Amino acid sequence: MGMVVATLSTLNAGEPAKPALVKALTETDNGAAIVLTLKSRLTVRLAAQAGTGYSWFPRAASSLLRLVKSDMESPAHMLPGGTETQVFEFTPVTSGTDELELYYRRPWEHGVAPVKVFRFTATVQ
Repeated sequence: MGMVVATLSTLNAGEPAKPALVKALTETDNGAAIVLTLKSRLTVRLAAQAGTGYSWFPRAASSLLRLVKSDMESPAHMLPGGTETQVFEFTPVTSGTDELELYYRRPWEHGVAPVKVFRFTATVQ
């Protein structure tokens, strides 16, 4: 995990990004630019309170990354109203650059702005 943190810190420091086989993003990486290869895997981990009806949803399908898995992880000692982690796993499908967004919203509320937006730019080499 130290390598992932170091890689993300490098990205934010303005140095040239290097592709990695596994990338992990969290809410602190909102706005990050990442570089992947076609053999990479990307995991996005975001805090969610499912009991409130709010969940994270990708804004739209990406032509660059395919969502292969979406899961909720609960802490070992979950308290009522506690925070869980929503995990998305993506794999690259083609080369290019795309900005992706995930919205924290209630699925039944149409026409309502999301409470939070997580965005990142992915480049697949």
